[in-house]
Amino acid sequence: ELPDAGETLQYNVYRFERGKQAVKTGSTNGQEKFIDTSASRGKQYFYYVIAVGENKIESDRSNEAVVKY
Repeated sequence: ELPDAGETLQYNVYRFERGKQAVKTGSTNGQEKFIDTSASRGKQYFYYVIAVGENKIESDRSNEAVVKY
């Protein structure tokens, strides 16, 4: 939940590979579930999320999660 931002409207999901720039991979309409359909098998990715409130205020980025496909 975001302070003074109102209800969370969406979550922006960012993905990067070690040593590379993070790219916005997708967003959800307030749902806490995201499926990365553009990930490649055999690669390791790092993800983080930024919540966006109804007042367009963004949260700090989340902790990173690592996934190997």
